[in-house]
Amino acid sequence: MGTAVGTVLVGMTIGYLFASAVSFVITDRGLFTAGGEPPEARNFMLAYLQREAENVAALRPQQDVVSKALTEQASQSNAGQLKTLSLTYLGGATSGPISVQVYAVEQRGRDGSQGLGTFALTLVGGKVLLVR
Repeated sequence: MGTAVGTVLVGMTIGYLFASAVSFVITDRGLFTAGGEPPEARNFMLAYLQREAENVAALRPQQDVVSKALTEQASQSNAGQLKTLSLTYLGGATSGPISVQVYAVEQRGRDGSQGLGTFALTLVGGKVLLVR
């Protein structure tokens, strides 16, 4: 009877260690997962919300001078009107070089009103092509 209990305890310990190792490899090492949030999308959202025109331009494909000027003008016209309270990555999907990433943004206006908005970024080859 004593050897049966010992065998069961050794089997449980080995099973626990094996399950822990498999769990570590799958979750912490990122095997069998999509990879999560792309750093390009996060960097773009942070620059976009902080109205850093140079950083936003670096994360977008090459644009003509008129498009850059319109983007800069729109950014400057909204400057100071909203304060970002939180940025939350909701998820995304990738197929080849194209990915769509979705964020929720909580902001507060000058009048104290708060709102929650969503942004969907379309990335092609690591560059933000579209923001909705």
